[in-house]
Amino acid sequence: MLDWIEGFDAAAGIVGGIFGFSAFVVAWLTRPSRVNATKIEELQTVNAELQGRVSELEAVIANQPTRDDFHALTLKLSEMGGQISTVSTELQAVSRIAIRIDDFLLNQGGK
Repeated sequence: MLDWIEGFDAAAGIVGGIFGFSAFVVAWLTRPSRVNATKIEELQTVNAELQGRVSELEAVIANQPTRDDFHALTLKLSEMGGQISTVSTELQAVSRIAIRIDDFLLNQGGK
């Protein structure tokens, strides 16, 4: 009667050994995928950081002046240059008038 138990025990031992060996083979075969999963997680972290940096740079670039802005600024500066030339010419005329008045007053003071 105990013979069938011994046979079952031996069969269970063999089946357990096969399952254990199978688990070892599966673990050994999936080892590279776990390493890859770790590397993928690291790359995803770096990617998220870089996406944040790129977003910051895009925000900075969006607030930078454009070519049209610089063109408008150049036109305004040219306009101001012309206005300064006009004021300079007018100031030279005022300076000549001031010199004449000064000469007149100096000549009148001597009489």
